[in-house]
Amino acid sequence: PSLGFSLVIPFIFIGNQLAFTSFEDILESNWYLSIYFTTIVIPTAVMMIRYSGKYKGAWIYKTVPIHDLGTLFSGTIKAFLVKLYFPVFLLISIIFVLAFGIRIVPDLVIVFLGSLVFAFICAKSLLTSYPFSESFEDAQKDAGIRVLPFMLLIGVFYGIHLASLLVSWGPWVYMAILLLVNIFIWRNPYKKGQTLQRKEEKLSI
Repeated sequence: PSLGFSLVIPFIFIGNQLAFTSFEDILESNWYLSIYFTTIVIPTAVMMIRYSGKYKGAWIYKTVPIHDLGTLFSGTIKAFLVKLYFPVFLLISIIFVLAFGIRIVPDLVIVFLGSLVFAFICAKSLLTSYPFSESFEDAQKDAGIRVLPFMLLIGVFYGIHLASLLVSWGPWVYMAILLLVNIFIWRNPYKKGQTLQRKEEKLSI
């Protein structure tokens, strides 16, 4: 559900704004930053990666010859970003560029780089056991409470981006910072030999 929500909510906010201003004024404004709402899918999806209807099959993690399980976690997150998040972001970006013009392309790059940092933060905080190793029943207990703080964090990224627009060179500096941060954190997101909390009761047959 959050995936579909992230696809339509940017347009909902722009549509609501039409009650107060003209479409031409919107196209001249910063309302393209509503694309930040696409990132709401990230914390929910990252947390749900832990769960599966066939979670008992997670015993395979104890038998496969993988010496560095960090690659398992980083690969799972990257697969989510490529297969689920990026197509939604790209689709909305194309529509926004056609509407607002190519002037917003640097801002879209900033949003994407920021979303990658956001995904890393969510993964480090929410992916506390092996992918697909827990029952969906456990997901119902504290899902909303655990995700809420990360929804608020989206506002922090939005606020910093909006503040950078107040200075002519601000967006370019912010983009460079985000690029460097991404290079640093995604080079080796889970250090060799580092694994997340192993829940043995979930990894038994």
